[in-house]
Amino acid sequence: MTGWPALASTAIAPQLRAWRGQAPLAEVFWVHGVLHSLTLALILLATIQAGLQWATAALLLLLVAYTAFAVVAIWRCAERQKAGGDWSLIAQALSIAWMVNVLLLTGAAALSLLV
Repeated sequence: MTGWPALASTAIAPQLRAWRGQAPLAEVFWVHGVLHSLTLALILLATIQAGLQWATAALLLLLVAYTAFAVVAIWRCAERQKAGGDWSLIAQALSIAWMVNVLLLTGAAALSLLV
């Protein structure tokens, strides 16, 4: 494979490994669960403060979708790496807590868009 298909395949490979539970738990938790999610949340906050309603609505949807991806990926990697002991359980619990946080945040932000 060459060109764009090869580039796309290489770019999406880490996400596919995470989705399948084949990536290291620490990597998935810190990169997908924390770094990327926090970045999206901060961009969302900036659009809310700037009053960009369409951008805010789009980012709300993106944040919910990405959070679902991250929670599933973390859960699968944690299940696969149960030998990690309590860290697997902690990662699963924190990912669920983050998902609840995102749902509350998006609900509040969506309500503010209606007002």
